[in-house]
Amino acid sequence: MYSRLVHLTTNPVSALVSCERCLHKSITARKLFPILPSSFPLRIPSAQFINRWLVKDSSHRGVFGSPEPRSSKKTPPKNDLADILKGYTPSVQLQLVEAYRRGIQSSSENQRKTSIVQSITTLILRLLMFSLVTGVLLYLLRSSDRGLGGGLPKLFDSSVATFAENVDARFSDVQGCDEVKKELEDIVQFLRNPEKFNKLGAKLPKGVLLVGPPGVGKTLLARAVAGEAQVPFLYVSGSSFEEVFVGMGASRVRQLFAAAKEHAPCLIFVDEIDSVGRFRSSSPHHPYANQTINQLLAEMDGFEPSEGIIVLGATNQRDDLDKALLRPGRFDFQVYVSPPSYEGRIALFNLYLAKIRAAEDVDVNKLALGTVGYTGADIQNLVNQAAITAGLREDSEVTMAHLWDARDRLLMGPAKRRPLDEESNKVSAYHEAGHALMTLYTSDSIPLHKVRRHHRSHDFVSNRVSHSCLVHRANTEH
Repeated sequence: MYSRLVHLTTNPVSALVSCERCLHKSITARKLFPILPSSFPLRIPSAQFINRWLVKDSSHRGVFGSPEPRSSKKTPPKNDLADILKGYTPSVQLQLVEAYRRGIQSSSENQRKTSIVQSITTLILRLLMFSLVTGVLLYLLRSSDRGLGGGLPKLFDSSVATFAENVDARFSDVQGCDEVKKELEDIVQFLRNPEKFNKLGAKLPKGVLLVGPPGVGKTLLARAVAGEAQVPFLYVSGSSFEEVFVGMGASRVRQLFAAAKEHAPCLIFVDEIDSVGRFRSSSPHHPYANQTINQLLAEMDGFEPSEGIIVLGATNQRDDLDKALLRPGRFDFQVYVSPPSYEGRIALFNLYLAKIRAAEDVDVNKLALGTVGYTGADIQNLVNQAAITAGLREDSEVTMAHLWDARDRLLMGPAKRRPLDEESNKVSAYHEAGHALMTLYTSDSIPLHKVRRHHRSHDFVSNRVSHSCLVHRANTEH
């Protein structure tokens, strides 16, 4: 037995072959050699290293791996396995040889196990992704069926939200535009008693266009017309006709007028009509861009005046509308809603001041003189800002000081926290004083109302006027 061990240690290749034969005979290395202590630092080279070493001897290439092609010429590694094992005892060397063999066999088994685990993981991830996508689609479909205002069909829905409501607004609720109310009273008469005009052979107007800057009350006027005439009011925004899919805008226009015919006589109000009624495009790259406005033009020509349907449109960009939309037979009347006059501003201040706790020193006449050009929305915002200022200062009432401070803040911006230097203050004061002196010593000038030198975005000199002034350019050139 000792001579066999010596032979195996002196010839490592023979040792490998012998170990292979012993394993085929069910004789393990543990029966031939003692077990290494647990504290022994066992370092096992890789399977690739042992395969590269085995190719040196062609007689043993088939023992642990397939032979390499004859055409391949590889140089043997510089460090021979015998040199690597030289520092170990014969028993340890044979233990290492046996470990090499087990490592080669186990590496292929580990690769198979790894590939199986990766395939199972990939399958599980794909099933989870499929389940997630399916769940999201089912949720969107069910949410649309429950009427939650969303869901996947909402994206492809061509219906337009039209609600025929009976409004209770009246002309008395609209302040600051008495001239416009007088013009719209004729429309109210048409809607209240269309038979009277039909007997005379008169044709009811099909459309009325309200033109004016934002905040003058165009929407409130439209609701007041429907409330005075006591007819259903159909409200729709111009942007609701636009959609990313071709043909949906035209379909929504058809549904809107179909709903109007069911509730006739009624009033259709299209807010921001410039969103749908702009100039038609003649570009060949966008052949479907004009479908919505073409359908709107066709629908306004498609109903008879005797049906009692009137279309009210509101816009602040009249110049952008298509000329075909403005011709008689479609929008017969065009009413310009301008900012309120002096009397209108007094009425608006009385309306909004009645909703807050105002002090006795509040003078609406002075407020109206200092807010030339303000719309109804501007005046409402001014009164609300004054009430907020009074609340922040813990005052019990809204005074004129709060209202003037709110006016200055809306007009000139918030006050600056950092004071200006003395030179900048002096230059700014000279500038504003020049405006004041020119006003005082110029004949037929507008009366001076207020000069304010304050740490805001702008300094301010205001004149006391009751109406906006239009000055010809020729009168300003000298």
